[in-house]
Amino acid sequence: MWTKINVKSDTLFVIPNFENKSISENKEWCNHILRLNKTIGLHGITHEYNEFAIDRSKEYLENGEKIFYDCFGFYPTAFKPPQLKISKNNKKLIKNANL
Repeated sequence: MWTKINVKSDTLFVIPNFENKSISENKEWCNHILRLNKTIGLHGITHEYNEFAIDRSKEYLENGEKIFYDCFGFYPTAFKPPQLKISKNNKKLIKNANL
């Protein structure tokens, strides 16, 4: 199913709901990523352009965290916004979520 993945980074950032498809629906993929024994973080929720440059709700973030949890069995502790763009309010949101 996968081509050989050569990951040199210690941290992998995943998109929990890319193209309206939840990563938690593919348990084989989730287990494969876990077996890489890397730190796993959130890279946005849907990876839309400027996704976190636009103010988001706590519920929006929590939905992404839940999908992440359903896939990996733990909540994320790292976050990286798409295009590295984030609003002041979203910085507070992410900080309050301990990401």
